[in-house]
Amino acid sequence: VSQSRYTWAMYFGGKSSGILVQNCAVRDCLTDGIYLDNRGTITNNTVRNIGTILGMAVPGANSRARAVTIESVGNPTGGNMTCTNNTIDSVGYIGIYFGGSNILIKNNVVSNISLTKCDGGSIYAYGAGEGTFGQCTNRIIRKNIVVNNRKLLYGLPNGRRDAETRGIYLDGYAWNVIVDSNTVGNIRGEGIFGNNNQNIVVRAYRDWE
Repeated sequence: VSQSRYTWAMYFGGKSSGILVQNCAVRDCLTDGIYLDNRGTITNNTVRNIGTILGMAVPGANSRARAVTIESVGNPTGGNMTCTNNTIDSVGYIGIYFGGSNILIKNNVVSNISLTKCDGGSIYAYGAGEGTFGQCTNRIIRKNIVVNNRKLLYGLPNGRRDAETRGIYLDGYAWNVIVDSNTVGNIRGEGIFGNNNQNIVVRAYRDWE
């Protein structure tokens, strides 16, 4: 699957349920890869070359050029989504973006992200975007491998050089997350980074330069 500017290659919105995206190849997308809202599974896919051309993705500091997004819009306690066994490579901003409850992100390999935008992460959550601090529960990031992130300075105000790219990034009140048995390597920033978090558990973490 390939697609054009301002659209997703695959989009399942509006509180979808029973969605299975399996054994697909998504590549060479100017803006975004796969989007899933509410309930479903994304597994055994290859997502490559997403939002990698400067100026072609939807603009904004916290916007698009994401390979995979799983979230529960307007229903933060009722989602049920898994993202497992996917290979994600060469992404403009974020590898896997998640929000909502009952989320499992497991056995994914994510490499070479933040090629065109800064302050991203291989696996990323933004709690303030959920608008429900502390209500989202049962969120697990387990046995993923994330490698080879870049520190990109495009888009920063003049004089700022502090925007890193993280491996696992729990941003802006992302609460109630278990980070278990992940491997992070060659990251141009922190391996795991949190911002205004509560109830975060990190186990069996491996990091190397």
